[in-house]
Amino acid sequence: MSQKSADLQRLIDCGVIAILRAPTTEQARQLASAVNEGGIVGLEVALTTPGAVPLIRELSGTLGDRARIGAGTVLNARQAHEALEAGARFIASPAYDPQVLQVTLRAGMVAIPGALTPAEILNAWRAGADLVQVFPSASVGPAYFRDLLRSLPHLRLMAVGGVRLRDVAEWIRSGAMLVGVGADLVLDGAVERGDWKAVARRVKDFVTAVQAARAQPPIG
Repeated sequence: MSQKSADLQRLIDCGVIAILRAPTTEQARQLASAVNEGGIVGLEVALTTPGAVPLIRELSGTLGDRARIGAGTVLNARQAHEALEAGARFIASPAYDPQVLQVTLRAGMVAIPGALTPAEILNAWRAGADLVQVFPSASVGPAYFRDLLRSLPHLRLMAVGGVRLRDVAEWIRSGAMLVGVGADLVLDGAVERGDWKAVARRVKDFVTAVQAARAQPPIG
């Protein structure tokens, strides 16, 4: 198995990618540690976070094999190059940009472009996406995944945008391979308070919910 295939499988096995957004680099660093402690392997550093690229480089070294560090909110090829050079193992985008996808694929890393309509999703998949993140997922709901996958069962879809703990099981049982979660990992100002144990507990709840949902039959 190639390193890329192994990385992709680890992300899927975990079932949750944490989207790390924070107002400062230090808070993002602490958030990454707490999220990984809670059991999430895939840590997506949003490029909107101050010092995001140096942080990707730092986390890639400090967390070692315990995590797979990626870059999120990647909007162009230059950003993709910078993140990959810093050690990103996957590149996620809110929309499908052919140049970003090709830069990622040429580097041998996991490509997760965003798309919403069936045409956008198919275009990204046919271009070589490893996963397609349906964004914003909450705008269409889990039934949208079920409808798509009835006709296109070969797709590997990820639910991103508005995914909550209370509905994560429905996303998984509706066909999402995994979910990307940001805001709902850090409810009640846990980051601002520096309550990293609360973050880790919340993360464990997400991972447990995904695993429990996978043990149940699919919906519809």
